[in-house]
Amino acid sequence: MVRSDGLYQLQLDAHLAAPPEMVWATLTDYPNLHRLSRAVQLSEELGTDPDGSHWVRTLSHVCVWIYCRDLEHVQRIRREGMGRLEANSVPELSDFAFGFAQWSLLPENGGTRMEFTARLRPAFWVPPLLGPFLIRQGLQSTALDALQGLEREARRKF
Repeated sequence: MVRSDGLYQLQLDAHLAAPPEMVWATLTDYPNLHRLSRAVQLSEELGTDPDGSHWVRTLSHVCVWIYCRDLEHVQRIRREGMGRLEANSVPELSDFAFGFAQWSLLPENGGTRMEFTARLRPAFWVPPLLGPFLIRQGLQSTALDALQGLEREARRKF
């Protein structure tokens, strides 16, 4: 996790014990993204653009120690063939002034190698001393929880 000028960047490279097709099916099952992480309270597809991009809204409740925050995030998700997704935050509908995420799925040893990159800039005030640490911790723990949930749900489909 890297932070620079209020922009948080997260990179994950993981092996999932599920085939790419099942990981893909799980990642693109937008109404059920809430099954991937305890933090996500609601996930819903808002619509689809003529170019095939999906508008997806999530409501999350993230806590680090005693600091908790409800977050709304609307993203426009574009599928670039089987195995690659890109998501851009819609700032006017989100608690993020900027957001970009990318997933790449590749077959690896009977499972899936997933490369994930995300860059986020919160649209809410972050206390200068402890705030960046809390955001980093929250993003990391939520990402790891979601990664475990993704593997669990993909294996369930397999």
